[in-house]
Amino acid sequence: MKLFPIKYGKKRFQLAEKITQEVAEAYFLSQGCELRDTYKNSKTKMQYICVCGTPDEKDFTHFKRGQRCENCAKKKIRDAKRLDPKEVEEYFREQNCIMLSPFIDVHTPIEYVCSCGNTDIKDFTHFKRGQRCKECAKLKKRRARQNNPQEVVAYFESQGCVLLDEYESYHKRMAYICVCEKEDMISYSNFKQGKRCKSCGDKKKADHFRLNPEYVKAFFQEQGCKLLSPYVNSKSILWFKCSCGRIHTTRWKHFKIIKQCKECSWEQIANDRRFDIEYVSSIFEAEDCLLLSTHYEGAHEPLDYQCSCGNKSVISLANFEAGKRCGCQVRRGEDHPGWTGLTTLKNFLRTSVKKWRQESREVANYTCAITGERGGRIQVHHLYPFHRMVVDIVEKLGIEIHETIGKYTLEELLSIEVAFLEYHNSFGLGVCLTKEVHDEFHDKYGRIDFTPEQFYEFYQERTGNPFFHQKLKVI
Repeated sequence: MKLFPIKYGKKRFQLAEKITQEVAEAYFLSQGCELRDTYKNSKTKMQYICVCGTPDEKDFTHFKRGQRCENCAKKKIRDAKRLDPKEVEEYFREQNCIMLSPFIDVHTPIEYVCSCGNTDIKDFTHFKRGQRCKECAKLKKRRARQNNPQEVVAYFESQGCVLLDEYESYHKRMAYICVCEKEDMISYSNFKQGKRCKSCGDKKKADHFRLNPEYVKAFFQEQGCKLLSPYVNSKSILWFKCSCGRIHTTRWKHFKIIKQCKECSWEQIANDRRFDIEYVSSIFEAEDCLLLSTHYEGAHEPLDYQCSCGNKSVISLANFEAGKRCGCQVRRGEDHPGWTGLTTLKNFLRTSVKKWRQESREVANYTCAITGERGGRIQVHHLYPFHRMVVDIVEKLGIEIHETIGKYTLEELLSIEVAFLEYHNSFGLGVCLTKEVHDEFHDKYGRIDFTPEQFYEFYQERTGNPFFHQKLKVI
């Protein structure tokens, strides 16, 4: 039965017989496919299972023309493009190469022996483009870069240079005379890139970065300054008149950053960092104090203020923030943690031992017992602590300790002085030492509780002599 007998006339074509569901299913089966949808007309798409097993959708007209699913279409294209393995093998032989692995498709790598004898791997697509092994590729590049020696010499001469060595390769360094008449070494590749000798390179770099003197002069004028000396380079010294009227020296690399003289720069930094009077006043108010000054210059400038205790005083902001005040917070007398009550009494008694000090210096001939230095700042050291002597006398007499010397009666002071001098002189004369040695001893052993044995130990360490030979006369 003919499915499509065509009658020619006014219409382009006409079906002789209408296609039914049974006819469409039979045709799909004859092509190895299975129709899964209802046939309506030849332009309506129907679902079906392709011969490759892939579900697809196609109208009857396109199906009858041979169109199938996407996978079958790709396979059809691949089959049309697939080369014959024998033809591929023949092409390798024509290029003086030998195939070692079978041909599968144009994108699958093939192992082969190159015409140079090296074994390589390359797919047929790249092989047809002329690509070969690495050694052949290097040789091809070298041949492409190879220049005629006469052309190289002529190129050097065209650039005002003279080639002294014979040209061998593109990257080999050759001796030549530069356009600046200096001899140097360079490769042809670098020469073609525009490179020359070091002197020419430095000059080219300097010319590239050098500023126009007019631009530098205009920049100074924009900052309110006047340039007094000509501009050479960024490191040369320039004389200029600042906007403040002062004449200074600078360098361009410095001036383009600070844009003024050093004094103006320091003043600007100080102004930027300086507190205003309102902020300083708030610092005083936070500590229950009242700032009386109306102008603030700096952290170390004196300011008038009223302390929290009511006293008016003068203080700098730095000292105020450090916790210092008018003196109302200073603990004196018995309130001080280090108070012993003997300070004023010791000062009184020290005046009564002046004769003892003078005689100790005369006996020692004004010479330090340790360094041997004579004259200068000679001090007299007590082998038995002066503080302990005062404490011993006060405890022995049973006298009450007072904060000031004026609170003692005259009889008490006389009895203390007589008893103290008798007790003090019983220890003999003192030892003469320079101020530096004297301070060194007390820094090591203290100023209140030390013993004669500690001095003998100190004497031995400093002099290396185990015996102390100074004769201490007992008064």
